[in-house]
Amino acid sequence: QLCRFIPLATFLLHTMIYSLLLSSLLGSPQDFDFTIQPNLSSVDLSGAVTTLIDGELIGDYDATTNPGGTLTLPGLFGGSGNLPAACSFDVQITLATVGVPEGSFQMALDLPGLALDVSDFQLQPFGTVGTTVDLSVVLNFETFRTFSPDSLFFGGIPLPIPLGTVSQTDTVFTQSGASTLGALVPDAVIADRYNFVVTVPVDLNANIDLFGNVFPIGPIPFTYAIAGSLDLTAGGVTAVLSADQNINENIPNPVPGSFGPLPLPLPTILPPGGTASLLFSGAVTSLDLLVDVDVDVVADGVPAGCATEIYCTAAPNSVGSGASISLAGSTSVSANDLSLSAGPVPNQPGIFYFGPNQIEAPFGNGFRCVGGAVKRLPVVFATGGTIDFSVDNTQFPASGSLIAGSTWNFQAWYRDPAAGGSSFNLSDAASVEFCP
Repeated sequence: QLCRFIPLATFLLHTMIYSLLLSSLLGSPQDFDFTIQPNLSSVDLSGAVTTLIDGELIGDYDATTNPGGTLTLPGLFGGSGNLPAACSFDVQITLATVGVPEGSFQMALDLPGLALDVSDFQLQPFGTVGTTVDLSVVLNFETFRTFSPDSLFFGGIPLPIPLGTVSQTDTVFTQSGASTLGALVPDAVIADRYNFVVTVPVDLNANIDLFGNVFPIGPIPFTYAIAGSLDLTAGGVTAVLSADQNINENIPNPVPGSFGPLPLPLPTILPPGGTASLLFSGAVTSLDLLVDVDVDVVADGVPAGCATEIYCTAAPNSVGSGASISLAGSTSVSANDLSLSAGPVPNQPGIFYFGPNQIEAPFGNGFRCVGGAVKRLPVVFATGGTIDFSVDNTQFPASGSLIAGSTWNFQAWYRDPAAGGSSFNLSDAASVEFCP
């Protein structure tokens, strides 16, 4: 009986220990800040966006500034001067692209109550670099004539104008209201994993570069149904989210107000071979979307309030424009996996050190960014132009200082004999707020 009891007792003891760890992490509702991991995530957009623009065309002639410019006259005969002709554009954007997303969101987790909600959801499906999309324009216009060059444009016949690829930038899905309360369902197979479904209202915004001018798209409201899972650790949470959403929207007057005049070089029709230099003014009257958005993201979460910030100045060194500090791992004290890096630096010895105060004062060939009672971490040697150090908060001098709720500032100091001067330099600095 005793032999049977010992394994059971060991199992119960391990379960109690892990339960205590989780209760310290999630014993009551707690907010977690999540950051999407681009290398593990993707967003697939496909479909079309059609924008109707009503306006007018007029030649760029000006008696003073451009007397040799194009003149326009509506109709087949008669008239004089430079008069506008009514027209409309159907701007058709074709989407068929996979993006590497960036973004963040916050979750309030109530593990005892098996519930969660989502706030501050922001997703950039193409990151900060944007993407390119196929663009074509269908031009409808009334009959008009041009002079310089002389040409006749017969109206009533739609004129398709393929424009190739154009830039789409600042595409972002932003949460616009409160999410539903999602239920956390313990996974039947994997321990410490919870599955959930939650709906999040969002607005879609983007910018399209059209004729060298930026046209906004949005805000386009719709609701995301997000399914996902949460894997709990003693130091944080990993979320895996997926959503397959169809957007089928017609939005009248999406961009109030008018714009222009914008330059529009238009190939001549009768006779062909010339280019009329026209100006276009108009207003966006409607926006039609038929788009599928397939989102698969992985995000790492830490208890809210555990912020990091890069600050101060990295002065140029003998191998580059300055050493930039970076962080890897987490700011969780229990996870104890924070790593520091700085580069580019010469392959020389250096140290990381930390202290309570933020300063910026000339020091050596650079700037000292950390003040107060500083503590120096062990000496390391740079390799490949980078200096690296894994912080162990159980070892001196970090032990007893890097505790949950504390904020410390870190900076790299490194030798740089080739630069002359003081023969040493410093990176910029990172402020780190530590979590449980």
